[in-house]
Amino acid sequence: MEISWFEIAAQIVNFFVLLIILQYFFYKPITKAMADRKERILKAEKAADSKMSEAEELIKTYDDKIEDIESEKRVF
Repeated sequence: MEISWFEIAAQIVNFFVLLIILQYFFYKPITKAMADRKERILKAEKAADSKMSEAEELIKTYDDKIEDIESEKRVF
């Protein structure tokens, strides 16, 4: 069996061409989609945190009102 250097060189070139094509059509779009998704998730997480803090403030306000009502009820 004889080694054909032309075939080896052609396979190496084909491999690098395949890598370039895969990077152009798959790797870059997928990484861009992943970055966009990460950004959307971070925005949603930030919005959820702000809503949670608002809810905690409302709970505290309602608890204070309930305590005031309870104290008024005890007086009468």
